[in-house]
Amino acid sequence: MIRYLLLIIACGSIFLTCASAQQGGESNGSVDKYDVSRYANEDSVYSLYLVPIDSYTTNGALYHKKYLPYLYGIAKIFRDEKKVFVGEKSIGFYYDKKENRKDKLFLGVDLIMPDSAVTLDADYEKNARTIISKNLREMMNVLSSCTEVLKENEVKGVVVGLIWNRGGRKELVNIWISKSDMDLYYGNGLTLNELVIRSTVTNTDGHIIRMTM
Repeated sequence: MIRYLLLIIACGSIFLTCASAQQGGESNGSVDKYDVSRYANEDSVYSLYLVPIDSYTTNGALYHKKYLPYLYGIAKIFRDEKKVFVGEKSIGFYYDKKENRKDKLFLGVDLIMPDSAVTLDADYEKNARTIISKNLREMMNVLSSCTEVLKENEVKGVVVGLIWNRGGRKELVNIWISKSDMDLYYGNGLTLNELVIRSTVTNTDGHIIRMTM
């Protein structure tokens, strides 16, 4: 995902269950309920999808260890229930290297798109727009269901990475979404398009871009 963005987070251990996802957002209807507690002992299966604990440089490891069951649950839900490809070493806590605020963390995950999701003769922006429109809502539903994680003051929101291959070139888009904008979206105060416009979006080269749906 955000290979060019630095990771962070540091220790502690508590077992918590994931609350139900919030409702709202245009065309959302009711959203699924997730409970990561039943995945807590499946680390041997899902560890490869988690950010390596020794790669964090600040408080990342704290939240990673504290909310480990949630991270396993995120991997389980996407890989086994949603049947999508999860990026290896991608589930964890991130901070934006450009802003260099290591006290502002985002719960994140990468999803790898199948070739069938990519239009080879379309440009980067068109593919990114299509892939975001088809995947962002469900990614947010899963991540936002981890309400205990998002209650942490240092955790400012979620970051989702979408990766695809077009003509032999790896392309990706990252969307950094604040908790306040998530609240507005789930309270029907923002459409998905408005949410994307208000969020920080970066492209394959790590540059901030303007994206509309």
